[in-house]
Amino acid sequence: MDYMIRRATPEDHAFVASWTEDTFSWGDYVADHFLEWLEDPAGQVLVADLDGRAVCLGRVRMVSESEAWSSAMRVHPDHRRQGIGSAVGDALVGWARDTGARIVRLAIEDWNDAAREQAGNVGFRPLGDWVWALRGVGDASPVPEGNGGKRVKGAEALRPAHSAEAEPALLSWIGSELAHAAHGLFSRLDLAAARRTSPRGGRPQPIALGRPPRMGRGAARRRPL
Repeated sequence: MDYMIRRATPEDHAFVASWTEDTFSWGDYVADHFLEWLEDPAGQVLVADLDGRAVCLGRVRMVSESEAWSSAMRVHPDHRRQGIGSAVGDALVGWARDTGARIVRLAIEDWNDAAREQAGNVGFRPLGDWVWALRGVGDASPVPEGNGGKRVKGAEALRPAHSAEAEPALLSWIGSELAHAAHGLFSRLDLAAARRTSPRGGRPQPIALGRPPRMGRGAARRRPL
């Protein structure tokens, strides 16, 4: 199968949107942000072109002078398990390296075995785990019996996280759409903040993360320059 890896163009948008709209049970965000990503001077969107159609895409963005964040890797359902995603992933890492990155990071849900396998095949290694906790309205409200009743234990059950998880969690935030939408409101957040030490023994302070319902997994890749 002959395909060409190239930069994405606005002309790719319609076809990409047609096969990414149902990637997950809730849909996908690729089509909504595709054109916006093309205008980002700090990032690159690459596609695998097969007979003039983009059957795979991925995005990488520099989050500092030496670090990059990879995301939005998608492969057309008819062309999976053929090495196309790995080829695009390698090209994205190559762009990041040429732009100055010494490390590329990404995040993968722990249920997405195919994506985790692909990341491992192209050289990414597990770095840390974190959770995304959701809470429905009223989960921790008092029961109605009696004078308010006994308060129900909160569903999120926050726990201290290991200091090693602070950096990938922070990088996940830096590369997120929410951070971009903040337009620099949190520009003072940096890795130094994530590594801030406590007064006792200079040990890193833990960050608080929620317990399931939903788990996520981070991965990192290092390449010598």
